[in-house]
Amino acid sequence: MLLLLLAGALGVHDDDGEPLPPPSSRARHAALLLADLLGLADLLGDTPAGDEAADKQVTACLTAAFAEIERAQLND
Repeated sequence: MLLLLLAGALGVHDDDGEPLPPPSSRARHAALLLADLLGLADLLGDTPAGDEAADKQVTACLTAAFAEIERAQLND
C-alpha cells in the first residue's frame, strides 16, 4: 500500500491491470502515512513522540519504496 500511495502521489503509478484496493482503504492508509510522516503518530497512539526506532523504520520503508519506484522506471 505504501508503494501504491507514493507512486500515485508522485504521478508515476504504472497501471498494470491489477485491481486497486478500494478507495476507503487507500484513504485510510494515506491518512495514517501522512500522520506518521508529519510526526503525528504519537497522537494516534501508535508510537511515543520522538521514538528513534519508529523514525528509522519509516525511513527504511520510504527508502525501499523509492528504490522500487526507481527500479520500475529504469526497467520501463
